[in-house]
Parts: sequence; C-alpha cells; structure tokens
Amino acid sequence: MAHLVENGVVNDGSWSLSVLVTDMNIQRTLFVTGQLHIGGLMLKLVDEIG
Repeated sequence: MAHLVENGVVNDGSWSLSVLVTDMNIQRTLFVTGQLHIGGLMLKLVDEIG
C-alpha cells in the first residue's frame, strides 16, 4: 500500500495494526483503514505471511 507521507508522518487515513499469531509465533504490522473488514484483514495477513 502506498502511503501519503507529509513531514515524515503517514497522512492517508491508515494506521498500523500489529498482529501476533500465537500458534505460529509470528508478529506482523499491517497498514489498515476503516474500510477493511475482518475477512479482508485475514486475507492480507495470509498474503503477508506467505
């Protein structure tokens, strides 16, 4: 996801969400917006883990 950065601060309405998958001991930080539903978040997480 491309971010609009202004003065070193992300300014595109997104925020970072830290997710810990305890069974796999994997932590990822994903950038999300209010438009993303939980199913979309899960798909994004699976893509990120590979």
